[in-house]
Amino acid sequence: MQAEETATVDIAGHRLVARSAGTSAGPVKILLRPEALRISPEGMPATVLDSVYRGPVHEVRLALPMPGRGPGPGPGQELLIDSTEAVAVGQSVNVAVSDAWIIPGA
Repeated sequence: MQAEETATVDIAGHRLVARSAGTSAGPVKILLRPEALRISPEGMPATVLDSVYRGPVHEVRLALPMPGRGPGPGPGQELLIDSTEAVAVGQSVNVAVSDAWIIPGA
């Protein structure tokens, strides 16, 4: 069994450590699971696109800023997370990532 490796990646101007099957330089695809994401005072900047109350949590859809464009909604990557706190559409938040994976060969 091969030992697990990690790599530092930059997502929306925020650096984090991701699990990796090997090291490679350049753009990669990252897998972020909803259970590994939470709204936090520090983390990746994002803008709330919508929020739906689902009993114990709010299902929140977030937009990450486009590289070189700054925060705010627009075409780019979106995240879907469950949040215990209510957030407003258009609100700027930060997203902490507790686990991430680099997708090999993607």
